[in-house]
Amino acid sequence: MADAVKCFTIHLTKKRKTAEFNYTLHNHILEVTKDCKYLGVTFSSDLSWNSHINNISAKANRTIGFLRRNIHSCPKEVKAAAYTTLVRPSIEYASSVWDPYTRNNIHQLEAIQRRAARFVYNNFYDRVVTSMISRLQWESLEQRRAKARATFMYKIVNNLVDVHAEHILTPSDNRTRGNAAYRTLYTNADVYRYSFFPRTIITWNTIPQTLRQVNTIDQFQAGLGSITLPVLSQM
Repeated sequence: MADAVKCFTIHLTKKRKTAEFNYTLHNHILEVTKDCKYLGVTFSSDLSWNSHINNISAKANRTIGFLRRNIHSCPKEVKAAAYTTLVRPSIEYASSVWDPYTRNNIHQLEAIQRRAARFVYNNFYDRVVTSMISRLQWESLEQRRAKARATFMYKIVNNLVDVHAEHILTPSDNRTRGNAAYRTLYTNADVYRYSFFPRTIITWNTIPQTLRQVNTIDQFQAGLGSITLPVLSQM
């Protein structure tokens, strides 16, 4: 009975009306929830990432607040390292899954990095933070997520992860195989259009073929470091 109390159900759909059914476990009716966390990622019944991004943003801002209270007098190199070690990984974990496409979500995450840059330089008054981030040589979080998706795509194409996508990844030219460009997946639904495969295939096809065909993941990531990938989001 105790295990049943800990369980719940969630309906993942964009439909306005869903079929209602009471699921039971050990004669206990399971509660219906709109959000649930699985392996550190919060999934929402409406297939949006608002709740997940709100959660990780709140945690990141609390961590930056903690750092401001405890290492405010440290050199900027120490504070920058604290951000890239303690904060940024928490807002990039599993980002290939949930990489947002709405401008509000994207700006919400970038605001964390801007706040971190102000913390590093102890400058909370200048309205323009772009120069601080440039001096720190921090890429935008949006660009970092695009490169994370491209890296995961490389792993899929080269069978470095157990993701079977042969039915999704169709070469754009039947005469080519391996690390070729792939056919774009078209859909009218934003939830699918900006999901991993439809979005990342477009990004993948813009990467130079010589880079797509390198032999190791380290070579691929090193090559990504010198280019800027297109980011796909709502206008």
